[in-house]
Amino acid sequence: MDRIEISVIIPVYRAEKHLRETLENIRNQTFSNFEVILVDDCGYDRSYEISKEFSSLDVRFRTIRNDRNIGAAASRNRGFEEAVGEYIIFLDADDTYDSQLLETLYLNVIRNNAEVALCRSDIVDVRDGSISIFGQWRRLTRMIPENEVWVVDAPLTIDNMPLFIDLAAWNKLIKREFLRRNHIRFQELDSYNDLSFSMLSCLLAQRLVFVNRSLITYYKYNGNSISSQREHGNCGIVEAYNAVLERPEITGSAIKCELLNRAINNILGICFNGRRTRDGRIAILSALKELWNRFGCDSGMGELDPICDYCIRKIQNSVFELSDMDADEINKAVLLNISASVEIEGSISIVPNNMWHEHTGRSYALGQLTI
Repeated sequence: MDRIEISVIIPVYRAEKHLRETLENIRNQTFSNFEVILVDDCGYDRSYEISKEFSSLDVRFRTIRNDRNIGAAASRNRGFEEAVGEYIIFLDADDTYDSQLLETLYLNVIRNNAEVALCRSDIVDVRDGSISIFGQWRRLTRMIPENEVWVVDAPLTIDNMPLFIDLAAWNKLIKREFLRRNHIRFQELDSYNDLSFSMLSCLLAQRLVFVNRSLITYYKYNGNSISSQREHGNCGIVEAYNAVLERPEITGSAIKCELLNRAINNILGICFNGRRTRDGRIAILSALKELWNRFGCDSGMGELDPICDYCIRKIQNSVFELSDMDADEINKAVLLNISASVEIEGSISIVPNNMWHEHTGRSYALGQLTI
């Protein structure tokens, strides 16, 4: 059997509306030495029949079906175990892909002898048709010229880390042996099941290649898996950061402090952004407290940023709320003036005044919230 260079793994669940277009995108790639593993997760629509149709038309496509619905993370892990390609890419069943996606990432990962190659992704909000740039690429596009490549060695440094942790599972071509050797898999959680996979893929690589070219269009639907769970107290994000921070490779107080800053900011932003129930917020904040008690009490730990430090000190004593703040904004914020009134026996009111974002110069008024 000839060597297969790329394994494309796609979990398929109730995707019949967009699946055919997605698979045509992949079938028509300019790079041809790949296999596609379609993992059908028992969605009770015609997705399985469409997958089987492509498998019969093109020997590079292979369909396997789970015995029962096991979720996207477990389906991706099953696909990984079936894969034989030198490199792996995990794609979604309802997105569109540039015809040069595989070729561009493959050539760059080979030329630069890297474990991971990443490309820019655009997000289309199907509710209003608006287009935005995904994640950390909003910053990277200001640093890397259009269609240019940036090679980064040893991302796990205090200087590199904030920029080079990309939280998408579907915009990376990754060396399969690197994933196997480092035991990097998807956590089988109800939400945020790709966070630790994506972070560890970037953090543990010796070399990353960033390609500033939009090769993937990700469609954001109302009720996507993450946004649809905002009202509930799902603590998957806390479990995901636990999985990252507990890795023995994550050493050094400065590195752990930077990761904790990111974790706290991310968790707080998710906790207070959206319509969560009071019990949901309490569950998340309680889990955050456990995260801090486990990883944040190191005597050699560096300083938290002001908002994280303030929040953690409050969590040590009780559960509290802050206002609607985007996690990415919190991460760069400088706390100017904050005051609080706390009722030990009853509800807790935190009354922040203003925060100033040092990059945009925008001021954020944080209104009073009570639980």
